[in-house]
Amino acid sequence: MIHLNKQNYSKSNFCLVCGYDLRKDNVDFPDCNTIIEYSQEYCPCCSVQIGYTYAVDDGAGAKEFRKYWAETLKYAFEDEDLKPEVWNKEMALKQIENNVPKELL
Repeated sequence: MIHLNKQNYSKSNFCLVCGYDLRKDNVDFPDCNTIIEYSQEYCPCCSVQIGYTYAVDDGAGAKEFRKYWAETLKYAFEDEDLKPEVWNKEMALKQIENNVPKELL
């Protein structure tokens, strides 16, 4: 099993599902260098449970949750307090394109 958050992408400060910058808005959210294997933390953008969903072979967990976020949640921004004034599908797709490692798309 590949633990994406601890081994392969330990220098990333972005959610591997939606590309949200976890350092934004002074969110009290650990970067991937400090996340424990099965963290109880959630991404404020896509609502993925960091660590648990990442800890799947070859990034399948991140890919599957991104599909769920797109198809079921319609790219909804989970945390209303941190949600940008303007948020839409195009912004979500741009965030993914810019911040998620290509091999996880």
